[in-house]
Formats: sequence, structure tokens, C-alpha cells
Amino acid sequence: RPSGDGVTVIVPMYLPNEQFVFRETVEWIMHNVEWLGALTLFLVYNTPEDMAEVEDQLRQMQRIDWPANRYLRVERVHGSTSKAANLNFAIRRIETPYLVVYDADHHPERGSLLQLLETLLREDVDCVQGSWYMRDLGETQGGLLARIIDAEFLADWYFAKEMSRMFMGNGYFSGSNGLWKTASLAGETFNEKAMTEDFDMSVRLIMQNKRIAFCPTARSGELAPISWSACFNQRFRWATGWDESFLQHYRSFAMQPGVKLRSRCGLFWLFGVKYVLTMISLFSLIVCLPLTIYWYSTHDIVGQPMNLMGAMPTYLGCVTWVLATLEAICQIPARGKQGLIQVPVVILVASPLGYCCLFLLMVALQVKSWARLCAGHEATWEVTQRSPLAARSSPRGPVSERRAAQQLLCANPFVVEVALVPQLKATALVAADQDASTQWSESSRPPSELSEDREQLPDAVAAEAEEN
Repeated sequence: RPSGDGVTVIVPMYLPNEQFVFRETVEWIMHNVEWLGALTLFLVYNTPEDMAEVEDQLRQMQRIDWPANRYLRVERVHGSTSKAANLNFAIRRIETPYLVVYDADHHPERGSLLQLLETLLREDVDCVQGSWYMRDLGETQGGLLARIIDAEFLADWYFAKEMSRMFMGNGYFSGSNGLWKTASLAGETFNEKAMTEDFDMSVRLIMQNKRIAFCPTARSGELAPISWSACFNQRFRWATGWDESFLQHYRSFAMQPGVKLRSRCGLFWLFGVKYVLTMISLFSLIVCLPLTIYWYSTHDIVGQPMNLMGAMPTYLGCVTWVLATLEAICQIPARGKQGLIQVPVVILVASPLGYCCLFLLMVALQVKSWARLCAGHEATWEVTQRSPLAARSSPRGPVSERRAAQQLLCANPFVVEVALVPQLKATALVAADQDASTQWSESSRPPSELSEDREQLPDAVAAEAEEN
């Protein structure tokens, strides 16, 4: 049984979306993430329909002989339709003093959990939020999208979030790679109707004068959304969730008694001032920029001050640009070849040109969110589509569902039967590659059993798999 210094790792899953990625995440956490005491990995999942093969695999994983002081627990949350409901189900059943939340595609760095704990104890806070990066930079499908998101994450986690924490006196929970004191969540529940249940919880706890810190050096790698449209839908959900949280809580920012003044000002800055600055920046871009160009070229007295005011934000942006580039260079030893390739991408994304592109994207998301809320349309939660690395697109174009399943036969680092999409109506065998089998020998199977299982595959699928 877990000891008093244990931690519970909660991995909430929407099983149809995560059925191909959860196994490698479980293996990674159980064998690589460092912790001094007992570690219980708690998989909590929901699915609209029974997935017998995958759910049977989950149950079988509980019987694996994991490393010492490592435990796996799996529960299905019947009636759940959200990540928040899965989290609420798990938190009510936790007995360890600490809990950490990871999404099903997250692979935390080996010492990141200990870094979170050290920050939690040193700063005496209720929660510590680590940073994210893209772990599929070298993949064909991840490609440019993964690199752009990774560069944006670097500037956001290491600079933007730290600046907001310094001003507000608090960070906020971002949904994954966050370590909590279990007692701090006693009596609290994640809002199952919120689009961003993590941020909604953060606002409520900050209003109770609880403290959340950032630790960007405690990193966790995730998979990029499977397409540009999936990425846009994810960002739109984030924008809508923030707006919903503001509309729900803005009265409390000023009216609720006992809230520290710094927290009130910080929350108003985080929400209200953001909207004002967005509108001012948009107005400046559309109206003031042409006038500035005109007056600068035609009026000596007015032109010089306006030129100076326009240049100051550019100079300040260049400071972030240089710092983000230096941070990317400092990460080359840890990230190797991909870190080196990522440096010019960071230079581009963090530049004034890259910032303008990201700003236009944020404006588009903000306008769409406002339009939906003003029209009274109820926001619907949409799953961010991700796939395992083996099922990503090839250089010749997107892979079909059948082709993705065949690639899984040859590339995934474990052996297990998985439920395929309903159109296939077949069972795919995921074969261990030679390198990964040495790392996860406890879950691998002998070649004789592997060949027997291949013979049991449907003839058509087996023939195509052999051809590949």
C-alpha cells in the first residue's frame, strides 16, 4: 500500500481518443519518472460506448509486476462526459498527501516531479505548475505545427507566465503537469460544465487566497494536435473557457470579502485589461498605424513623438525575442539535435513578425469567442485529436485508418491487442520494436506468441501488414 509520503498520478482519459497513446504513457511514468516514496498511477477514463478489448487490456495492466513502490489503478467513470468529471471521481478516492495530473499523451522528464515537489515545499504553496514542450518535433506529421507550438510554449512558459505571476502574486493550474497538495482540493470540485475546468478551479482557489506557483524547469512533453484545424479548435476552446470564467467570476473580483488586493488587481489584469489591450492594439493596427505613417512623413513636431511611442513596444518585444532565443540555445544540450533545429524556429516565432501573426490569431479567436457568447450559443467541449507517433501522416500524405493500424503493428513499443475503429471491425496486434522491448521487457511477449497472434489476424489485414 502507498506510504504517507506517496503521490498519486492522475491520468484522465477519453478512451476513444487516447486508446493508442495511454500504454506508452503508463510505461514511461512507471519506469522513468523519479519519486522518493510510493507512486500510484490512477487511470480514470470515460467512453460513450463499451470498448471491450481496450478495457480488458487496461485491467490486465493492473496485474503487471511494476517496479517497487509503483502501483497502477484503473477505474471507468460511468456517466462522465468530461475531463472534470474524471478528475472529481479520482480526487475523492485519493489517500496520498500529494497528487499530480498529467494528460494521457504527456511524458514528464525524469526529475520533473521532484522539481515540482521541491518548489511546492520551498515556497509553501498549494500547487506548482510545470511547463510543456512538444515531444514529437522529429516526426513527419508533427513537423512545422509542432515546432511553432513548441517555440510559442517556450516564450509563454518562461516569460509571459512568469510576468503574470510576478504581477498577480500567483500562477494558475494549466490542466497537466501540475502538483497539488491533496488537502488544498478538499471540498473542491472541478466544474464539469466549464470549457477550461483547470483555469476555473485556479480562479476559485486564488479568490480563497490559496497560492499557485510556476516551475518552468519541471518540463513535460506532449504530442501536438493532429492537424492545424485541431489546433485552432483547441485554442478556441481555451479562449472561450477564459471568457466564461471571467463572466462567471468578475463580480467576485471586486465584491468577495477577504481577497488580497494584489490578487484582485492581478485577476482584473489577467482578464479585463487583456480585453482592453486587445481592442486598443487592434484599433492601433487598423487606424493609428496609417495615421502614424502619414504624420511621421508630413509633420516634424507630431511625427517624432509618435515614432518614439511606436518604437518603444518594438524595443521591449526585442528583449523577449533575445531572451527566448538564449533560452532555446541553453536547451540544446538537453534536447540534442531537435533543440538545435528548434533555435531558428524560436527566432522566427518570438520575433516581432511572429508576435504579430500570433496576435492576429488571438484576435480571431477572441472575436469568435465573443460572438458565440453574445449570441447565447452554448459552447461544446471538443476533444483535441492526437495520435501515437506511429500513426502520424507519412511524407506522401495523411494515412488512412487502416494504414495507421498497420503502422501500429510494426512501430509501437509494446505488444497488446487494441480495438480499432468501428469500420475495421478487426483486432490489430501492436508489435514491439527491438530497441523498446529491452526497456519494457516486463510487458513484452516471446516471438513465438507474437507469430501465433499474427496468424490469427484477418487474412486481408495480415497480408497487407506483411507487404508493408
